[in-house]
Amino acid sequence: DYANDQAKWIERTHQLLLSLPPSHYRLFGYLANYLSKYEAKHGRSSGVCGVFAPVVLPHVPPATTLLRDILTEASSIFPDCG
Repeated sequence: DYANDQAKWIERTHQLLLSLPPSHYRLFGYLANYLSKYEAKHGRSSGVCGVFAPVVLPHVPPATTLLRDILTEASSIFPDCG
């Protein structure tokens, strides 16, 4: 649970995403870091999560919230894709 134990959530998310094929991991990492920086510059109202969540995380009911959490911690989850 992200809200209760942020460090553990980051580590578990990182480990889960490392199970992706290397090319997919790096692509998602670069995309997450880019979108994180874009959202930081333009604000959450820029619609990044609303637009990209259904594309990046299809069939995940809370996709917008999950993507927002991933983008918030992108540099920690994908330290090698910055």
